[in-house]
Amino acid sequence: MKPESSNVKAFTIRLAGTADTTEITDEFEG
Repeated sequence: MKPESSNVKAFTIRLAGTADTTEITDEFEG
């Protein structure tokens, strides 16, 4: 799993403006 893939997925969801953005961001930020 490349970190880039995770960043792209989080970025895509962030653009989508979904409620899941917060949860996913929390996972990436630790």
